[in-house]
Amino acid sequence: MTHDATTGNNYSFDQENRITGAAGYAYTVACPELPRRRNADGNRVEKSNGTTGTIYWYMSPGIVGESDLTGSLKSEYVYFDGERVARKDFSGSTTSVAYYFSDHLKTASVITNAAGTITEDEDYYPWGGELQFTNNDSNHYKFTGKERDAESGLDYFGARYYGNAIGRWITPDKPFADQHPENPQSWNLYMYAANRPTSLIDTDGREVKETVTYKTYDVHGSTAAEARANALAVSPVQENGQTFMGGTQPAQSVVNIKTSEDVQGYEGVAVTDTISVKSADVKLDQTVILPNWVEADKASPLDKADWTGQMEGLKEHEDGHVKINSEGAHELDKSLPGTKGLGSGTTGTQAQAAASKKLNGAIKQKQTSNQQNTQKRNADYDQKTQHGLKQHEDQK
Repeated sequence: MTHDATTGNNYSFDQENRITGAAGYAYTVACPELPRRRNADGNRVEKSNGTTGTIYWYMSPGIVGESDLTGSLKSEYVYFDGERVARKDFSGSTTSVAYYFSDHLKTASVITNAAGTITEDEDYYPWGGELQFTNNDSNHYKFTGKERDAESGLDYFGARYYGNAIGRWITPDKPFADQHPENPQSWNLYMYAANRPTSLIDTDGREVKETVTYKTYDVHGSTAAEARANALAVSPVQENGQTFMGGTQPAQSVVNIKTSEDVQGYEGVAVTDTISVKSADVKLDQTVILPNWVEADKASPLDKADWTGQMEGLKEHEDGHVKINSEGAHELDKSLPGTKGLGSGTTGTQAQAAASKKLNGAIKQKQTSNQQNTQKRNADYDQKTQHGLKQHEDQK
């Protein structure tokens, strides 16, 4: 839909059916061509309407500042334990402070000024609709702390937009990315938070949380051959006692585990407890390390072309490893729901502790098996690709 006859709004979309503008506003994200793929977060960096608009400034908790299009600061945000707790607004030479009071979903239902006077007070329906009682604040971070665009009424999560009026994403998830045979509801590609919006939260509209960081180390030499030799001497990439010019280092973890519990038996006699994983997030951080020839600009055209060609091939090869690791993380993500731990004891506390220990062990076992399979696929990839064989040959 490019035009809404009810509101009069016009919408624009990119080639992957994501909204890039609405009602005269244009949206710019950090990596517009890859916000739902492996190496981008989809953070919105600018929202503009002609000469007016907002630039967003980020740190690890999220948006920590907003400025106008000239860079003049408009608001700063303060976080505690990952939740937005305060905002400082700038208007000329004057400033004001607002405090956020949020629930377990990070939805701020009450906002006060520095004197404690309530400036915003509302209730939220289960799927994020807003019922306002007091609306004297400029806050635009609504359901689960996500920005709600006034021009469209949609909530921006990063990878996708959420329609709080219908309780669904307005674009589908990637097919087969987060679907599980034991959970039929997961096959609804528009479903939000497993249809449990009062207890679960989707942080960004994706299933596996991924980042890819590219780092370089300096090498020296008057020729490309000398630079390669120096790279093998100083490279930080080591594996099984061998040194390589480049490499990919993955760090995988399981976070945000949500469980259900089934307790049976008699307290003080015999109690069994079964704890099952309902949902979990797999976090994958990958670092790709590549050499940087410091003297490349001073080298002959032939040597420079030689080095550039090899580095392009090396980066392409390491991107292949990034893809394999990403696929492994998605496979682990699919395998986690339904994982169980069974424990027993004479009390519920004992049974719960035993079941929790068994569950943690089962999750760890799946992680280990997944990592072993991924490592084998990476090794097979090296043996099948020309650049992988070249790296091993250079090492020798």
